[in-house]
Amino acid sequence: PNLDEKKDESRIDEDTEVCCSICFDDVPQSGASCIEACGHTFCNNCWSDMLEMQIKEGHTFDILCMQKGCNQLVPPSLVEKLVQPETRQRYMHFLSKTFVDHAKHIRWCPAPGCDNAITEAVTEGRVRVATCLCGNRICWECEREAHPPICCKILQKFEETVKDDEGNLGYMIENNLDASTLKWMQDNTKQ
Repeated sequence: PNLDEKKDESRIDEDTEVCCSICFDDVPQSGASCIEACGHTFCNNCWSDMLEMQIKEGHTFDILCMQKGCNQLVPPSLVEKLVQPETRQRYMHFLSKTFVDHAKHIRWCPAPGCDNAITEAVTEGRVRVATCLCGNRICWECEREAHPPICCKILQKFEETVKDDEGNLGYMIENNLDASTLKWMQDNTKQ
């Protein structure tokens, strides 16, 4: 076919109407969108309404085709094409948050008010430590404040011991007693 015939064919495709199986409106092909992987086509208004709602509810990686029984994921390109700019920005935020939440090599910084993701940890003693751009240092394993050279397990045992002795420690501090005085009091107190 020559160039003029190709132009006519493309005009026919654009002018062809598609019936949306959600709202049952007949819309021109240019007013409908299709997920290529499954071939399901719906009008842009129905796509847009559904995508806006899903994104407002926090969905990103799990938005499925609207065709009943179809498990095909909606590609990001379709989302970006059909949602409002504010919703697109929210979608991108949720998308990156979901990615970090599921990635094994990335952590969120736990510092209050910090929204940074941390990607690199270095080994200090027996502990892998990561430093955020905000300056916060965390243990890569337990995601708490960095505690080299003590491993997480030893730190946990130490904290349990301190918690168990908390009453004794408080009494000692309040009364300016040293450990030997406290030991004498325990040994010489009736049970």
